[in-house]
Amino acid sequence: MDVLQVLRPMEQLERRLGDLYQWFSDIFEADREASFVFQRMHLEEHSHVRLIEYQRRLARGNPGLFADVDVDLTALQQTVTRIAAIRSGAGAPTVEEAVRMALEFESSAAEYHYANAVHQASPDMARLFDSLGASDTQHVECLRQLATRRGWA
Repeated sequence: MDVLQVLRPMEQLERRLGDLYQWFSDIFEADREASFVFQRMHLEEHSHVRLIEYQRRLARGNPGLFADVDVDLTALQQTVTRIAAIRSGAGAPTVEEAVRMALEFESSAAEYHYANAVHQASPDMARLFDSLGASDTQHVECLRQLATRRGWA
């Protein structure tokens, strides 16, 4: 599969996650700690989108630099669908539910498949995207710390 066929849905996933985290930040505004965590995650997801946009431009302009990839987009598409369902649901989640959902998203198979696809397509670009993996790891750690402080973990 052409790497561009993977980058477009990955961009959509990162954009949707960022929007979801912004929504969480807004609805938990009265809970300053939770709001701050989700706002920071929103900003970091937005930077992921910009990085993916850059990689898409690079791949379109230099197709010979990128190998085809073997990746299953099912998990990614399921995650995007689930995020849309959360946003269109009957009501807002509790902070605890939002933290649990975010933990699930940040450690999902979709993130793994994406990293794998980038490594297959271009080892040089993979180093750049490894920094995104570090960001996702920080998200998980920050969410776990919040859950622990609240007695949810």
